[in-house]
Amino acid sequence: MLESISGLQLALETVMRAPLMNLQWIDLSFNQLTTIEPELFRFVNLKALYLHGNCIKALATTEKLRKLPKLMSLTMNGNPIEASRIYRVYVIGALPNLRSLDHSTITADEAEVATAWFKAHLDRAKKREEERSFAALEED
Repeated sequence: MLESISGLQLALETVMRAPLMNLQWIDLSFNQLTTIEPELFRFVNLKALYLHGNCIKALATTEKLRKLPKLMSLTMNGNPIEASRIYRVYVIGALPNLRSLDHSTITADEAEVATAWFKAHLDRAKKREEERSFAALEED
């Protein structure tokens, strides 16, 4: 079982030519991955990424996948983040190019609602951060 994807490019070079450019689909499911690692973003043409059945706990890590502009299909089910009640809307809102999440098609209505929800979520987070900064200034 993998705990990290360190060295993935080198391993793939033994079975395919120019994996950074040619890899479009990878299944990293049922491992012990705890985060989405930067090495993954080097595979610029990745369209499908299977990460189900791992140990990813932080919803915010899914936002990193924006660095994969061609990503259309993602699986994250079976990770601890799936237990969050906002899991699906968060991931769809964070990744507006997705067409499928956890082997389920994302409808146009669902994408629209998730995009609006995610924008509001970011606005609320920004406001909370500003309030914390303001409160810290008042204490000084």
